[in-house]
Amino acid sequence: MLVFWAILRYKGVFLPPKIPLKNCYIFYVKKLILSILSISYICNPAFASDQFLVVGGGYAPNHSEATLEQNVFIFSDLMNQFRPQNSDATYLFGSGPDSQSLDVMEQNPNFSLEDNLFSRLFDNCESPDCQFRHNGLGNLLSGEASKRNILDFLELTKNKLSPSDKFRFYFTGHGKHEDNDFTKNYISTWKKEHISVQEFTEKLDTLPSETQTQVVMVQCFSGGFAQINYEGGDKNKPLSPANRCGFFAQVPDRIAAGCTPDLKKREEYSHYFWDAYRGKTDFNQDGKVTSNEAHAYVIIHENSIDIPTTTSSQLLRDQEFSLSTEKKRTPWTEFQTKLNPTEKAILKGLQEKTGYDIASSPTPLIFVEEKIKHLQEMKELSIQQSRLAQNILDEVFVQIRNELFMIYPIFNNSYGANHGDLLSAQFQIVQNAKQAMLTHPEFSHYQDLFLKRDEANDEVDSWKQLIVKWERIQYLLETKLLEDLLAASSLDTVKQKYKSLKDCESASFF
Repeated sequence: MLVFWAILRYKGVFLPPKIPLKNCYIFYVKKLILSILSISYICNPAFASDQFLVVGGGYAPNHSEATLEQNVFIFSDLMNQFRPQNSDATYLFGSGPDSQSLDVMEQNPNFSLEDNLFSRLFDNCESPDCQFRHNGLGNLLSGEASKRNILDFLELTKNKLSPSDKFRFYFTGHGKHEDNDFTKNYISTWKKEHISVQEFTEKLDTLPSETQTQVVMVQCFSGGFAQINYEGGDKNKPLSPANRCGFFAQVPDRIAAGCTPDLKKREEYSHYFWDAYRGKTDFNQDGKVTSNEAHAYVIIHENSIDIPTTTSSQLLRDQEFSLSTEKKRTPWTEFQTKLNPTEKAILKGLQEKTGYDIASSPTPLIFVEEKIKHLQEMKELSIQQSRLAQNILDEVFVQIRNELFMIYPIFNNSYGANHGDLLSAQFQIVQNAKQAMLTHPEFSHYQDLFLKRDEANDEVDSWKQLIVKWERIQYLLETKLLEDLLAASSLDTVKQKYKSLKDCESASFF
């Protein structure tokens, strides 16, 4: 009985008060079995050389989008395709294998435009076009994506890795940062907990320093995790001697793309990074795909707001070198001699996306900076048009809502798939209210304005995506100039670290 209590307490399962313990056995037997299996696996994983840890999902059901689940499926398929010898893969996602818990939010494909407009009449409208379910990862999972499981895995893995082994970590979820501080970014884990870059790095520091570690992280502000370059994940501490590197969807101070319940709109880092490993690219023609090539494939093809970064490119920026105007005027002929095949492929791909012939500009970085400034001005004009469209829409919306509110007080309630029980009791009232909206004299106008507002927002998004493509060119050109400044400096330790990072980044994830 004491063991029963201990296991349930370890997994956060508490028995209800005032119910005899003997009557709770059957009720909790499923949770108990799952808990034992999860604890057993995390504490006693199968012995293997290389270790893969995949963590996915959000921190709560309504922030655990279906694309995150899809990413785990895709990675699993790649593991089956590559079949790394002497390796062990552990998968943690959402609530884990507990089928009674909801941990995936997926868009309802049958949610019409009329349903969308109707849902907006309610005061508390959150994801009305989505449905919630348990993940479909089944036996693939070893447990929930909790802070404890992740940190426990890292703690135990240190005893399983030798210097010649490798460790791989993939995180597909959400990330945040401390207020006004992008040196303390963190990943959000199940049950609304989080792991900071410092906590994460402290665990990595316990692994054998020679063990090659690669991390791929696609959450918002993920670039902040490039601080794994330093002991304890702290930029104020010495550079870590560990053989580890990382690939990140976004720079430290920006949100990332891709977290959506709509699988038809999956446009984010993971999609392209893993696609590259499906044989989509081999920039240096050596017959294999490496992680730096997969990262380059993302930069070229991902049509989103991301500026993908790496541990090596962030290390250069950590040195706070000053790029003078004279340095920025470096001619294209000098850039051209310094680019490796992968970097040349990036520029060629982005030139095709932007229509810009970089060789035509005598000072490409200056030209790119001026182009970005001009595009930012165009984006601001587009934002003004979007706001105007929203204001016009709001006027008609308020008119319709106020009139229906006086007749149908249900509009004080929430609306959506997660509130079905509330509304099913008033099904006929809901149908009547929806019909009243459809027959309202201003409804047709309301619908037209809604679509025009969406078009205005889409135009803003298009400007943002175009600007980012130019910013990716800017980021690469700046990286090459920062390499020059590092080479000319006396920072020998940083030079050695930069070289080791580039070597690590040029290895395969599998």
